[in-house]
Amino acid sequence: MDNHRMATFLQIFFMAAALIFPAVSLAAPPRHGAHAGAKVEIAKNLYRAGKGFYKSRSYTEALASFQKAYALSAKPELLFNIALCYEHLGKAQMAISQLVQYLRHFPREKQKVIARIKNLKSMIRNTYLVIQGGILGARVVVNNTPRGTLPLGAPLQVAPNVPLRVEVIARGMNYKKDLTILAGETATVTVTMVNTSRGIERRLIVLKRRATVSRGTVAEGRRRLVPRILWGVGALFLVGGATSGVMALDRVAKADDALGAGDTSLSSSYETQARRYGYVADGAFFLSLASVVAGTILYYLDE
Repeated sequence: MDNHRMATFLQIFFMAAALIFPAVSLAAPPRHGAHAGAKVEIAKNLYRAGKGFYKSRSYTEALASFQKAYALSAKPELLFNIALCYEHLGKAQMAISQLVQYLRHFPREKQKVIARIKNLKSMIRNTYLVIQGGILGARVVVNNTPRGTLPLGAPLQVAPNVPLRVEVIARGMNYKKDLTILAGETATVTVTMVNTSRGIERRLIVLKRRATVSRGTVAEGRRRLVPRILWGVGALFLVGGATSGVMALDRVAKADDALGAGDTSLSSSYETQARRYGYVADGAFFLSLASVVAGTILYYLDE
């Protein structure tokens, strides 16, 4: 009896298990499928957001949305949307890369895609830089590559969407500008030269001024030299005339003493010497006066 009951219980247990576990299996779908469905839904929402951004011409935001949608869904149709965003952002080379990938998945659209790629390549070729102003003959250097001298005869063809360092160089002057030009556009740069050697120039100006002052001082000294020499000669004549006058007076006194002593011969000799010293003194005083007058006249004539 006990064995019969046990067998019945086991039979009922296994039948219930067979019914319960399949039901549980059907009620809970696989986790992987749920995750994949969620990714697809997110990708769809990103695509819708991208379309909205694109219509409002917010191409940067549209590009980000389309790229995220493609990363989640791997739908090749999104490559075309990404290419359009790159095109509107002026990144022609990136747009071409996306279109080439798109064409691999949709070869039937070759004609449309190839036409668009040709248009993008034309935009790349027609990206220009125009330089205005500056100094005649100044050298133009773009990304360390010489591109001619000012004035340039024609606009410079440059690569689009590449950081450009434009330098215009002349003696002691320099101009620098960093910019990026979108594909198919022409950028104009107006050059204002900046003196990069102001300190040196100021130093040169100071030295020139000093040299000018020095030359002026030398020239002034030369102009005043002759009058000063004449004044010096006049002073010497004055001293000589005064000395001769003193000697003349001394001989006159001695002549008087000799005459008082009754020595007429000696007195006559002293008188002769006194006259000679007197003549010398008169001549010296005259030359002294002439020298001083001549020096003074020359001094004022050079003013």
